[in-house]
Amino acid sequence: MSINFRSSVLATAIVYATHFAVSASNAVAPSTRNSRISAQRTGPAFRPLSGYDMPRGFGGPFAPSKVQTANRGFIDAKRFPSAKYCQHCHEQSYHEWRESAHANSFRAPFYIKNVNLLINEKGLAYSRHCEGCHNPVALVSGALTRERLGVSRKFDDEGITCMVCHSIQSIQVGAGLGSYVLGIPAVTFDSSGKPITGEVPDDVILERPDLHKKAVMRDIYRTPEFCGTCHKANLPQPLNGYKWIRAFDTWDEWQTSSYSGTSPLTFYGKDTTTCQDCHMPPSEARLSDMGEKEGCIPSHRWVAGNTAIPAYYGFSEQLGKTIKFLRDHKVAIDIFALRSVGNGAAAQPWQAPLGSTNVTVIPGSDIEVAVMIQNIGVGHSLIPEQRDIYETWIQFVAADSDGKLVAQSGNIRKDGTLDPEAHSFTSKLLDGEGQLLDRHEVWERHAVAADVSLQAGRSSIVRYQVHIPASTKGPLSVTATLRYRHFNETFTRFALGNNHKEFPVVDMATQSRLIPLGHDVPSPPSTSDAEEWKRWNNWGIGLLDSQRYLDAVGAFERVGEIKPTGDSIANITMAYYLDRDPENAIRFAQRAADGNPASARASFYGALAKRDLGRYSEATKTLELLAHKYPNSIDIRREYAFALLQSRRNSEARQQYEQVQRIDPDDIAAHYFLSSLYQQNGESSRAEREELTFRDKRDDPRMTAVSVEYLRDHPAEMRESVPWHVHKLN
Repeated sequence: MSINFRSSVLATAIVYATHFAVSASNAVAPSTRNSRISAQRTGPAFRPLSGYDMPRGFGGPFAPSKVQTANRGFIDAKRFPSAKYCQHCHEQSYHEWRESAHANSFRAPFYIKNVNLLINEKGLAYSRHCEGCHNPVALVSGALTRERLGVSRKFDDEGITCMVCHSIQSIQVGAGLGSYVLGIPAVTFDSSGKPITGEVPDDVILERPDLHKKAVMRDIYRTPEFCGTCHKANLPQPLNGYKWIRAFDTWDEWQTSSYSGTSPLTFYGKDTTTCQDCHMPPSEARLSDMGEKEGCIPSHRWVAGNTAIPAYYGFSEQLGKTIKFLRDHKVAIDIFALRSVGNGAAAQPWQAPLGSTNVTVIPGSDIEVAVMIQNIGVGHSLIPEQRDIYETWIQFVAADSDGKLVAQSGNIRKDGTLDPEAHSFTSKLLDGEGQLLDRHEVWERHAVAADVSLQAGRSSIVRYQVHIPASTKGPLSVTATLRYRHFNETFTRFALGNNHKEFPVVDMATQSRLIPLGHDVPSPPSTSDAEEWKRWNNWGIGLLDSQRYLDAVGAFERVGEIKPTGDSIANITMAYYLDRDPENAIRFAQRAADGNPASARASFYGALAKRDLGRYSEATKTLELLAHKYPNSIDIRREYAFALLQSRRNSEARQQYEQVQRIDPDDIAAHYFLSSLYQQNGESSRAEREELTFRDKRDDPRMTAVSVEYLRDHPAEMRESVPWHVHKLN
């Protein structure tokens, strides 16, 4: 389970806030100034269609989504050229798009089943929350009315069609939930520079391809922020009648990862990589395409983790590329350590790393095997977004030299469901009464019983306790495999019925290791083992995320012995800070600075430690330098703002919290403190807006009891919610 650094920061901030008489009644709303690309809207104000339902509190014709149109009204669906029209000149792009999740975002039966559940429970108007990203043409054309429900519409088959993306004029950065402004589609311009809307003859476009490109391409389409308009979502109060809840934040996860290049606080530096770099790489143009350059086009498959759509529709090429993508160095597995346990005695020290150390395993004893899962190639969490219905887990198998099974975990049972004792990366959503929501009824969500993910660059340690029978023939063969399927069995049955088509299970990574039986015997290496310093470093990261901070210090000290670098000292600084040992954190931060002045991560945690000890001036000076060097690191900005607040530099703190909102308009700490800062400055209306937003977005403390009660009744899920737990296998 990864550390939720943002939540821990907020908790710390609220504790400190009591020293400044900043009460919870003074708090925040999203700043519209965070839009780096402003909406250019013209035309008359919105005029509702006959029979168009706008429930009270929606606040706009396309709410609960955040979609806007440039003309402030509806856009006739006939104004959107079909994808087949674009195919005339872009056959390769069309072929790839047709098999993509974008093209099938509305018609897929599993989506239809889920959104119809919402419509039946809440009403058709509430489906606009979904359709801003799943069926934008239906949304902006006003087709989501009872009168038109069930009417066959051509655009339903095209979901996110070509001229949806290529008609977006501007976006609101970091807001998500369809936070874009859609213009009336135009495929070219006339001689006077006026957009020509609708379908025009091909020869008109071919005569002036430069004008076509000007009409359908904008620089924002190449930015991660563009993808973030839909790949970040929330559940607003008008949808659930309860309060604002974060649904998923894939864009935020990328933005705080090493791939974005915005933060020095990550493990393992990476070259800056955008969403488009991974999901729209150059693709060979085997079919005619006017957009090809040097025989390639940017892929319009957007290959990621969706195996259900290509499997359901028989898109073999899309499915093959998706499986290849999932297996292409996205994760790594390391069966890293073991130790003797059981018989009432305390656990022995870890024997590690396996493959480069001697081990002692005696038949008739119990051992604990530690498996590390590392997110080495995903720019966000594994698995992102709908973890409540996707399924990622570890299959663990131990067998003797004759192949006789000794222990196992993570099998798929005969009824298609996963072994409930398996270690899985998943989330459990609950309603207000603590009932599990297993059909993705997010509009009923009030609480989360567990949410286990693996963030970019992080490691997860999974422990298995295994009894080795006295008759076991060595060596013991141990295999760990990370498996994935889209969707879990429960949701698949809901969507497609009991006699449904089986969706593929993809083995994303696997490792096998032979463990000799006897006293002090060499354990043979695995061909998939990384360098020893990196293995220890991953172990330390996994211990950090398991909240075993002092054990992590020991692991990072081993890294320093093998490969002395400033990184190992920075990691130790972080471990001591998280262990609430500010003196040692400061000591190691200074050591990192002495050996490597560019060790920004150590400087950051050292500054936080100084701040905890009341050394505000020193902390603020360091954080100011870091904020200047890394202006888009939300963690640095937030901590710098809080240090300024503690130093009574309120005006500067206000500016920094506004910069935090520029990066993430939903940041809860910024809402909390800006409410008070605006009030102090006499800006009552802004203060009230921030306060109301804070009240809506903060966690509901009543739901903690709901989650705890659910976990108490579900022991397997209770265990999974604890960062450092062991799977005891028969």
